[in-house]
Amino acid sequence: MSVEDVMKVNKLAQELLNQKIVLTRDEAVRKAQEMLNKDLAESHASLGESRQSGIDKSPENLRNMLDRMKERYDKQFEAYKQVLMAFEKELMALKSQIASGARRVESQPRDPAKPEIKTADGTPMPDAGKEYGSAAKSDANKGGHHRSGNYKPSDVSVDKMFYFGNR
Repeated sequence: MSVEDVMKVNKLAQELLNQKIVLTRDEAVRKAQEMLNKDLAESHASLGESRQSGIDKSPENLRNMLDRMKERYDKQFEAYKQVLMAFEKELMALKSQIASGARRVESQPRDPAKPEIKTADGTPMPDAGKEYGSAAKSDANKGGHHRSGNYKPSDVSVDKMFYFGNR
């Protein structure tokens, strides 16, 4: 008896004990072995009959079966090969599109003060850059940024930061 058969017998014996079909473990094992031997004998008998009736083991018949299987696998392999080639062509086309798009972007000079804003259909908006650019210039004309150190002592006086009055 193989390890798998012992495991099947033990599992079936445990199930018989859980269902309270038998009272002791020995009875459960004996009953499980009888049940499994009967099932195995029936399956082997039916399998042997189907093998004998369904397969002709002549060398010519086996050769024909091997040839048909080889042809089927060759066709399937060719189909996979064609799909792979199609994917490779598509990948090359996408790579070329990306490369041409990158060259086109590099060739266009950009003004950092005027970002290019496009509409949904891809055409640039004519007045969008002017508003943004004029706002950036007005901030630069007002004075320095607060991090640049351009501030007055009255901007950071202690009287503004803390309350010293009566409550």
